[in-house]
Amino acid sequence: LGKYITFNKNCSVEPIEQTFFPNSKLLSITDYDCIPASKLMVIDNGVQVYPLSGLGQWNSILMNERLNLNIKNVLDYLKLYYSTHVFPYQYQKIVETIHDLDFIEFPEIKLFEVINQRIQAPVVTLSNKQFTIYCNITSNRTLYNAAFDVYPDGKVLLLDKKIVMQDLPIGEMVIDL
Repeated sequence: LGKYITFNKNCSVEPIEQTFFPNSKLLSITDYDCIPASKLMVIDNGVQVYPLSGLGQWNSILMNERLNLNIKNVLDYLKLYYSTHVFPYQYQKIVETIHDLDFIEFPEIKLFEVINQRIQAPVVTLSNKQFTIYCNITSNRTLYNAAFDVYPDGKVLLLDKKIVMQDLPIGEMVIDL
């Protein structure tokens, strides 16, 4: 990465397992000099590094890299895409279980149980090489039911989004150094 991305000594680089870009590595770079700690995801094919920091970068990688989506990896692809396609980053993510939520303060047990009951496991369907994923998402302290189409070329379309719960004590975790 050195000749493509320079970073200081207070950064860590962690490889993330993925199979949707078969000729590339997915790396998570965390810069601890920022408060809160700043995280950047990149795709590295050994020649080119693509920072996943907005729609323009995603369009570039989808034009230049081979993509291999299947029923087993499309949810992981959507999780990465959904969390990095907006620039500047907005705190949003796909939620599979209550453990995926970043509570900025732990809710009372009753609220915790209600949230837990409202989270549904993702469902992935495949028809004519197009995936449809039904899942929960978060954005702006709100939990939604959502439906996405994911196409073989990697394009993602949000089909539907309905509010499940609002004003939740969730948000981006701050690392206090």
